[in-house]
Amino acid sequence: MHGELLTIVVTGASGRVGGLVAAELARRGIPFRAVTRNPDRLDDLGGAEVAVAGYAEPSTLLAALAPGDRVFMVSMHEPPDRRLVLHRAFVDAAIERRIARIVYLSFVGAGPDAAFVHARSHGATEAMLADSGILYTAVRNGMYADEIASWFDRDGKITGPGGLGRVSLTYRPELAEAITVLLAEPTHDVRRVVTITGPESFTLEELDGVAPTLHVLPEIVAAVGDRIEVLLDGGIRRGSDIVKALCLGARAVMAGRAYAYGLGAAGGAGVSRAIEILRADLMRTLKLLGCASVAELNESYVDVSRGS
Repeated sequence: MHGELLTIVVTGASGRVGGLVAAELARRGIPFRAVTRNPDRLDDLGGAEVAVAGYAEPSTLLAALAPGDRVFMVSMHEPPDRRLVLHRAFVDAAIERRIARIVYLSFVGAGPDAAFVHARSHGATEAMLADSGILYTAVRNGMYADEIASWFDRDGKITGPGGLGRVSLTYRPELAEAITVLLAEPTHDVRRVVTITGPESFTLEELDGVAPTLHVLPEIVAAVGDRIEVLLDGGIRRGSDIVKALCLGARAVMAGRAYAYGLGAAGGAGVSRAIEILRADLMRTLKLLGCASVAELNESYVDVSRGS
């Protein structure tokens, strides 16, 4: 039993990465303590112990940590100066409580000379950990793949990497799986830095040159033939997008963005409304094409070379 050998602690357990790490530990049946400032936001974690604590309140950290703990230290989403104050408070509490190991959420290229300002503050935190005497691993991730749209402001001006700057992407669920392994398997304790990104870096100009999903769909459908059903994921904003995908051979589409927007706006009712909007636009598009159902759709209704 993992619980007999070590105690795992997950900070930020109600957040994006911390929540995924907690969920992965629960899925694997590994006991752990979930640390959060917002226990009401926790998912079902299979009976995990919960401690209410925050980096800004050192006394709560001292109560949440115990000697011998193996801790996932989430990095604070704050300006660099404020982040370092909070991280210092956490490291001081970890030293006082004599925890055994820290797995810290860092960033690629972390260090004092990094071009990216946040990477410099991550480098400073790694230096804190190195001086603490606590066994640690810095998990360095890239920019999150699902946040590319947030790099642009309302006027389309980019606030993220630009020009010839290269970027690598990280997928949060994969990142959480790696962190879970580092926490649960002491055989990896010797690793000081683990980098979790995609296999290549690229400029935004190169990213812009990637073929749109709909453009490569016919080629994929032709390649797999009848051996497997093809589901299209990505680029579904309207019901007409669903029609295009079905015309080009997709068996169905996945519409996670609409689901997420609806959920964030109005909970379950918002999801139902988002689905109804897609359905209404799909039916309207079918009528404009003169089709009674999706079964009548085929590639003759779209011209991918002209942007559909």
